[in-house]
Amino acid sequence: MTKQKNFSFLLLLLFISLIGCQNSAPTIPSELVEHVNTIQQTYAPDKREALFQIAIEQQGKSFLLTGETNLKEAHEALFAKEFSFPLIDQVAVLPSTDQKPWGLTILPVSNLRSKPAYSAELVTQALAGTPVMVLKKEDGWLLIQTPDNYISWVLSGSVNQMDDQQISQWKASDRLILTADQAYVLSEAKSEAPRISTLYKGSLLVNRGTKGNFFEVELPNKQVGYLPQTAATDYREWSLNSSVNTNLLQELAFQLLGRSYLWGGTSPVGMDCSGFIKTLYWSQGIILARDASLQVRHGEAVSLENGFQNLQEGDLLYFGRNATESSPERVTHVAFSLGGANYVHASGTIKINSLDPASERYSEYRKSSLLHARRIKSQLNTPGIQTAKQHPWYN
Repeated sequence: MTKQKNFSFLLLLLFISLIGCQNSAPTIPSELVEHVNTIQQTYAPDKREALFQIAIEQQGKSFLLTGETNLKEAHEALFAKEFSFPLIDQVAVLPSTDQKPWGLTILPVSNLRSKPAYSAELVTQALAGTPVMVLKKEDGWLLIQTPDNYISWVLSGSVNQMDDQQISQWKASDRLILTADQAYVLSEAKSEAPRISTLYKGSLLVNRGTKGNFFEVELPNKQVGYLPQTAATDYREWSLNSSVNTNLLQELAFQLLGRSYLWGGTSPVGMDCSGFIKTLYWSQGIILARDASLQVRHGEAVSLENGFQNLQEGDLLYFGRNATESSPERVTHVAFSLGGANYVHASGTIKINSLDPASERYSEYRKSSLLHARRIKSQLNTPGIQTAKQHPWYN
């Protein structure tokens, strides 16, 4: 046999071998795939707010399910259905049992990322004293869920992890919420004392009493310092008064004018469009969903048929791209309505624009991309719009 014939024969054997491998590849039953997809759509339709990652592998006559979820009810539903073949459960339900499942963010502003890497996208932030659920740890990073349900990664050193008893003690403690735009925690109860930390509006601290014109406070990392009494108020009293005061919301929106835009920012230091909205409403003890495309799913729909005539102060305006035959609607931006045509939003900086073509603040781009309006004040303590006083992680 010549070299060419030998080569052709080997190619033929390889082809037959490949065909055999393809024919012997395991087939995952479509009913099982559909079941997993249904559970995901029912319990975890958006991976930003719920974790449900499942893989299926055939093992003999059984099918092995691996992966992880942070939803116990989704895990139970996954294995509640009976099939004509056995299922093997190796799906991890988070938080992991080998670590403390709770925590408080330590830094004045913690940066939360899409992946456990410094180079990963900044997706959100958390102010000092934010309670979080710690789902798992990986290479010095923690996968956490914030009170708005958002799931992201943070450096492990940015969180003071706690067990159930410790977080319960924190929730039962006397706490303060920072009401000043920015304040310094000092090493002594003297205005000229060295600074321990810089905190921002909305941060939470434990109140250990008073000394002169200062609160003695405990930071989330257990460090003790002193905060001017003018910079904070009692958390419990503040949370009990959670409501939508549109005058105060507008006042804060105007105070933030000119602040820098920061993709992923949700603090007074820098904000993206939805971070700006979250900052406004958190000032009144209201926790909104993180992204504009999540926020738009919640709240009372406000008709835009008559232009901006139905808009009230405090309504949220959503902008983006209309659905087409080939692509779904996409919400990409949100703004705070001042009532009527004017609105405040984060776009480059925090600024005012208008839907009225006669206004010098008019933006044709925003007018043409306006999709929806939502009212928050009528929908408190509905999904995606929760008050701090009703949130179990705070109380």
